[in-house]
Amino acid sequence: MLDKVCIHTFLTPGFMGWGELFLEALRRVHGERIHVRVDSRDLSDEQIALLHDIYGNIEVHNQPMDWEGLVKNANVPLETLHQWRVEIERGIPTAENHLWRIAISVNERYCSLPQVTEELRAQGYEMVLHSDADIYIRRPLDQMFEIISNHDVCVYIRPNNPHRLAVVGGFLGFRLTDQTQTFLARWMKHIDAVKFIDRWKGFGQSTLWYAIQESDDISIADLRVEPGAPRLSKLFEPEVELWLGNAKVEGPIKVVSIRRCWEDLQSRYPRIKLPERTLGERIHSEIKAAWMWLKNVIRNLISKKP
Repeated sequence: MLDKVCIHTFLTPGFMGWGELFLEALRRVHGERIHVRVDSRDLSDEQIALLHDIYGNIEVHNQPMDWEGLVKNANVPLETLHQWRVEIERGIPTAENHLWRIAISVNERYCSLPQVTEELRAQGYEMVLHSDADIYIRRPLDQMFEIISNHDVCVYIRPNNPHRLAVVGGFLGFRLTDQTQTFLARWMKHIDAVKFIDRWKGFGQSTLWYAIQESDDISIADLRVEPGAPRLSKLFEPEVELWLGNAKVEGPIKVVSIRRCWEDLQSRYPRIKLPERTLGERIHSEIKAAWMWLKNVIRNLISKKP
């Protein structure tokens, strides 16, 4: 089954530490049997090379950040955007900086999902696990993949919460079907219906919930009650499979939580020593990534022909 699964995540330079942890933890529990696709903005060549060094079965789709467009959409100076970026990366939310989170998590990340899932489907994958990079995987995910194989969409639905907090948007499963594309189109419709400057804190989860509510024709699994689904924790509980980067801690949340996650990983396994990977393994990784990129280019060129 694992050869039909792709794990998808999203990175910016300020979350590289989380990206390293994400890949090392995944490699510890599943080896490199699961293909990983990373979509990123503004990563350097050195950072991309590091991701390939850590995890061989990976493709990285890096694009430049449209800073000019962000300034226009948010209607704030570039300096303010950079201030918001640093605050969010450190886990210091304010009344204003939620717009940076929306710019990244919604405009850049969620809105790429229809294209990403179509491309992966064309590559022969049948399931996608879409995850925040700042989720620390502590146990194998085989049962999660079994759940995805039986449902078009898999999501944690919070009980007794208003629509803004009704779902968890950072860990989603998609079976690559026509029904899933229909669902994603509904989600995108709700996103596009609100101007960027008017989007509220939790906007991505709100619009996801709207799409769920109008999708009785889609097979949707609630991971909160689905047998075998991994459990989520903001409290670093040792028996739980997934620790969240948005932990319930004092101080800069991301700084504290990534330290706790690294400590847990290293207490159970030593950190991967990159020089242990042979030159042949690195070359093989680069060739595979280049071939996947070339196939995507060719497929896109063919699809654009009249």
